[in-house]
Amino acid sequence: MNRTKYSDAHIIIPDQFWSIVDDDGDGELNRSEFTRVAWAMNTGIIFGRPFLVFPMIETKYLTRFRAVNEPTSSNRAPLFATVPVPNGTIPYSQAAWQAWYNTMSASEGSGLSFDVVEKSSKTLLTSLNVDHPPESQKYVLPLATGSGNNERVKFDQHVYLSDRIFFSDAVHGISKKLFGSTTVKIFATEQLPDVAHVFNSQEAGLSGDVMNASQTYACSPTPQVQHQGAAGCGIEDNTVVPVVVMVRFPGFRTQNYVCGLQFANVYTTELDVTQKDTDGNYKAKGSANAYVADDLGRMDLAFTPGTTWKIEVDYDSHDRLCYGGDDLKVQSCEKGESGISSRASFTLEKVTGGETIIFLDMTERNVDLGLYAGACETPYEGYTLLISPANGCGSSITVSDRDIRSRSSWALIDPDNRSSNVRKWPYAAMDYYIQLETTPDVSSLTQDNLLQDERNTGMTCAPPGGTIMDFFRERNVLVQTLLLLKSASADAKYVYHE
Repeated sequence: MNRTKYSDAHIIIPDQFWSIVDDDGDGELNRSEFTRVAWAMNTGIIFGRPFLVFPMIETKYLTRFRAVNEPTSSNRAPLFATVPVPNGTIPYSQAAWQAWYNTMSASEGSGLSFDVVEKSSKTLLTSLNVDHPPESQKYVLPLATGSGNNERVKFDQHVYLSDRIFFSDAVHGISKKLFGSTTVKIFATEQLPDVAHVFNSQEAGLSGDVMNASQTYACSPTPQVQHQGAAGCGIEDNTVVPVVVMVRFPGFRTQNYVCGLQFANVYTTELDVTQKDTDGNYKAKGSANAYVADDLGRMDLAFTPGTTWKIEVDYDSHDRLCYGGDDLKVQSCEKGESGISSRASFTLEKVTGGETIIFLDMTERNVDLGLYAGACETPYEGYTLLISPANGCGSSITVSDRDIRSRSSWALIDPDNRSSNVRKWPYAAMDYYIQLETTPDVSSLTQDNLLQDERNTGMTCAPPGGTIMDFFRERNVLVQTLLLLKSASADAKYVYHE
């Protein structure tokens, strides 16, 4: 990673490439093999192909994925792939990405290959050697790469710290090099299941199957017709139509990715519009039905047209939920602070079908994280942390000690307490992986120098030797877990000089 200017990039090494550089096949590079690899990197013989990773897309009801370039005549448009994957989790670390590629590229996997980038003339997408359509799995992972050799990533022998940039940076990152002035949009055809009308049945549901007349127009018991008499059968339409409910975090807490509150609780209660309680609200016809949303915070419901329902959502320890509206891009509560509660609700009147109901999770969390000088209770300066959502939704982001100290979004909970470093968490209430990415040089940090500060009088603080990164790497704690999905507060402390 020290040979690329992209500080947040992950490098995947295909087995085919490794088999070439590892001549003796022992799984490691000896001195001779390493020297040849270093020379090939220096001369540009070994280079990288960049792939930008975009948010997962759920394929339910979607088919015929295709790309559209604007302008359409652009010869430098990047190549897009929509790789079918079984779950919505995006790998977060170097090791996780390597394991993901090894699994996907195996013969028992999907046969994925980053070396096969031919573009389809019909869809303008590249399959990356995957012969299954995108909709064959629950999700697709959109990837973008360059269409020519000029998009290669060089592994320079020396990269200055001042030249380091983020791989995904919109201005200086690889995206500007890949896209240039071209805009690429991914389209898919959405086909909701057909609604088969069901009559005189209390078990109505959504189905793509075609029912015959005896199933759809059943009349039981069969009316008896007498001579010169009349008989009849009342027919009740029990057809249901789809309604989508989603509980999501606001985009400003997820780097503008659409991230849902996974496995949120959803409750539905049918209301009697002919009766109201003392507060003027419709009375319930019965008890509430309870459901659990999927791993994207989404729930597909089915209601009879014309009925009215109260829809509620909640989740343990998430106390700031609200109704946002019917637009997936909504960023604020419809009723402001007054609409926030631990069990948000919305009344859907006279269902027509196809409605979308968006709830927002504005829950706040507190954290204590950073690089500290152990018992000295002194935060270090000059380090960075890589923050990655554990559920794979959203991109990793690097924050420095300066960001944490200076930004209002990281404000101290108790600024008057000098011994407390607990701060507001500016991101969504999800679980995260925290990785110590860069550390300061502490070779001059000795006990004698520390004792010059009167606040450290009487302390003993012997350095353990080596660099800070070595210290945590040897203890296997370079990556820590910040569990904020179900906890109101958590910490990820890197304590040096124990």
